[in-house]
Amino acid sequence: MSYFIGQVCGVLATIACILVPLWKTKFMMLLDAMVVNLLMCLNYILIGQSGAAVFVSGVATIQTVFSLFHTHRGSEAARVEKGVFLVLYLLFGVYGLLQATGYMPGWNFKTFVELMPIIGSMLNMCFVYVRSERQSRRFLLLTDGVWALYSAITGATAFFGQFFTVLTTVAAMYRYRNQADTVVKKVMN
Repeated sequence: MSYFIGQVCGVLATIACILVPLWKTKFMMLLDAMVVNLLMCLNYILIGQSGAAVFVSGVATIQTVFSLFHTHRGSEAARVEKGVFLVLYLLFGVYGLLQATGYMPGWNFKTFVELMPIIGSMLNMCFVYVRSERQSRRFLLLTDGVWALYSAITGATAFFGQFFTVLTTVAAMYRYRNQADTVVKKVMN
């Protein structure tokens, strides 16, 4: 039953994932990303994943809440806050990696796979902290590319959301790029 509920969380994450790059404002992108991170964390827990993805998804949810607060206030995150989240991502990511690989040293396919959530979380950190919607979409493209690959390898339903997010991000980058070019041309005339 928990596996089924986990996959339902993955489907809901898929729907929310697809919407992230389509929001026009950074605040709405972050609000949606917070929901996605929470649903992804539940998806991985309920389908039996115990690696880095569970831990870094949880940290990403908390970090997104902080970023929502900063975006709402129009302030930037302090260096200390960024440093704390970087350390949390690394610590929880490495802990998850060690737990998933059975605390066995050495490089193998499972170790490589468990590095993906750590890389994805670092890219997510850039997505959350960058102020420009355009730059946010670039980091979102990279973030979801890494997470889609991880989810495909581990068999998580969240793969579909991340894959379609890559596609919608490309579409949104093109769509909003053209609108920005139009605004610039009108100002110049």
